[in-house]
Amino acid sequence: MRTHAAIVLSVGLVAAGRTANEDPWARAARLVALMTEDEKFGFLQQNLTGPCSTSGYTGCLAAVPRLGIPEMRMNDGPEGFRGPPGKSTQWPSGLTVAHSWDRALFKEYGTAMGAEFAGKGGNVMFGPGLNVQRVANGGRSFEYSSGEDPFLGAELAQGEVAGIQSQGVIATAKHFIDNDQEGYIHGAGDRHTTSAFVDERTQMELYWPPFEGAIKAGVLSVMCANNMVNGVYVCENNRTGNWLLREHGGFKGWMCSDYDATRSTIDAANHGLDIAMPGPPRRPDYFARPLRAAVANGDVSQATIDEKVTRVVYSLAAVGALDTPKTGTADTDVTSDAHRALARRLAAASATLLRNEGGALPLNLAALKKRPAGSVALIGAAAGNGAIFGGGGSGKVVPKHAVSVLEALRSRFAQSADANRGPPGPLVYTNGADVAAATKLARESELVIMVLAQQSHEDKDRTSLALSDDALVSAVTAVNANTVVVAVSPGPFLTKWRGGAAAIVDFGMAGEQEGHAVADVLFGDVNPRGKLPHTLPNRWNETAFSVRQYPGVAPAPGKGEVACSVTPTAPTADGHNPSGGTGAAPCRPYEAHYDEGLLTGYRWYDAHAVEPAYAFGHGLSYTTFGYADLTVSTRGVTFTVTNTGRVAGAEVAQLYLGFPPAAGEPPQLLKGFEVVTLAAGAKASVTIPLNTRSFSTWDVETHAWAVAHGEFSVLIGASSRDIRLRGRVSV
Repeated sequence: MRTHAAIVLSVGLVAAGRTANEDPWARAARLVALMTEDEKFGFLQQNLTGPCSTSGYTGCLAAVPRLGIPEMRMNDGPEGFRGPPGKSTQWPSGLTVAHSWDRALFKEYGTAMGAEFAGKGGNVMFGPGLNVQRVANGGRSFEYSSGEDPFLGAELAQGEVAGIQSQGVIATAKHFIDNDQEGYIHGAGDRHTTSAFVDERTQMELYWPPFEGAIKAGVLSVMCANNMVNGVYVCENNRTGNWLLREHGGFKGWMCSDYDATRSTIDAANHGLDIAMPGPPRRPDYFARPLRAAVANGDVSQATIDEKVTRVVYSLAAVGALDTPKTGTADTDVTSDAHRALARRLAAASATLLRNEGGALPLNLAALKKRPAGSVALIGAAAGNGAIFGGGGSGKVVPKHAVSVLEALRSRFAQSADANRGPPGPLVYTNGADVAAATKLARESELVIMVLAQQSHEDKDRTSLALSDDALVSAVTAVNANTVVVAVSPGPFLTKWRGGAAAIVDFGMAGEQEGHAVADVLFGDVNPRGKLPHTLPNRWNETAFSVRQYPGVAPAPGKGEVACSVTPTAPTADGHNPSGGTGAAPCRPYEAHYDEGLLTGYRWYDAHAVEPAYAFGHGLSYTTFGYADLTVSTRGVTFTVTNTGRVAGAEVAQLYLGFPPAAGEPPQLLKGFEVVTLAAGAKASVTIPLNTRSFSTWDVETHAWAVAHGEFSVLIGASSRDIRLRGRVSV
């Protein structure tokens, strides 16, 4: 028997090798044909009592050693490896890096994160987050790199996916689809109990493109979200899982569920879900015993099972995980000086200068060092012990050391944290808790730097758009007009105090190198180049969403309606969803109606002629740029950008199209952008391509893209509200 077993193992290991000219799908299909049923089902649901149970990863599927197939080691999250404290880099958030509008930078970002996941033995990264921002107060917006625009999201996703997967790690695009609100856990609009009711055109034009971009880049995994779409949970939704993702989108990889998103066996299995996570005992068993029974009963075909497993093995083959074993563990320390330097560079490159009156920035460090003690006041809890470096939930990473603004500025001024050690310097800090003392300090200082921040977290949307110490800014600027405001933001925020500030810089959630990045920008070592990936409103709910739109219409128990459960319950005896699947009594979700259609973000402001606090695409520089010489065709536009200032800098030139009125589109839509880096006085010719899709809308009759015919406006500018060149083209 031992000899026979050895022969079987040997045959399996030989079969695992790649044959000449064998593509990843063919290789996967060949390996799946050699599997036992137990081995196949081991890929469809995590077994927390199996060999992966103590691995330290967010998720894990058992290996098939005899076929050379490694464990599937999955881990959060979109801003770095969430695990043992101090052993991973805390990168800037996805939305933060989106302020850079830089495709190449996103590839570096993805490559570095992928390298850390690989170094920790992981082969699946649960990221990037791609959902388009629908509400300004979204609790998880900081994770999502699309901002409020589908074209921006689709473009940036491609570099990040390519970067992650270049390291032998499978990228997971999430949260598919319409996971556009967290709501309030166990309360109004909770994502687990809410259905997005969205029309087909809005879905395809606004919320689908970032996922489409990830597929274009070859993404190998997608995570279906906890919410419902048009009354059906996404992970068992035939329209989204089979038609949109696979038939229309051409996705070849596997789809796993978010951790409360599997709600049935038969419907989920037949409608696109491949891996049910996280499995029992944390959640009910859907894809082990119940799925085997469904296959035996003919409710799910064996071919469906084989295809699911083939998708999983294909992803491992495509990313090279079958040929290059990973030796690290979740506990491996993958931090490095190189990654700290990159995190700092990413944070600084994403800094967005919103206001700079009279050239208040950059600051002259050499001159400030010569000023007497107390000349520079640093105010705000967020500058010191109350610093916020990233958001909470699956995107949370605890770094080895996070650099606060206070620490970085003390370093720049060569001042000790201990006032009794070394000579006094110009910098004085207060957390602002004592308003009178903070105001007095501001009045007596030559320069004030205020740091404002706000935390944000998975499971709960923000209940305010005001940053910390928001009320203090007006008091400080009333006594010192030379006030620079540093904003640490998880998404759109209010700036009712902006008129009194000399300068405002938005750093997003900059990660562990936040303080150094702030110092780099304030002192001019880095010329800010960021552009807002969303609109900054003037007030809460400026777009006038009704409760029907957000957080949604609540169930009415008094009318006999059964509310949907936050956590999954076991499937019914016939394998369906007890909370609303086929053949079961339906539950009633919160209903979030996307009545606004395409009019979210800057599209709403343009359509209603409302001037925002700061427009989508806005961002200043320490230099200035001129635009000229526009030529236009249906294949693209060409124009010249000149650095008309005295220092080198980078501009993000943006292309918007205004569609013919009959097309029924918002007034203008982003259709292209390019980052242009120029020395002082230099100029460059910039070409932004256009294609058939650029001029198309979604046709709900043919369920396909259709070119809108007529005359288009071509708008080139530094933001959606700062248009420098105009042209027209007929299609």
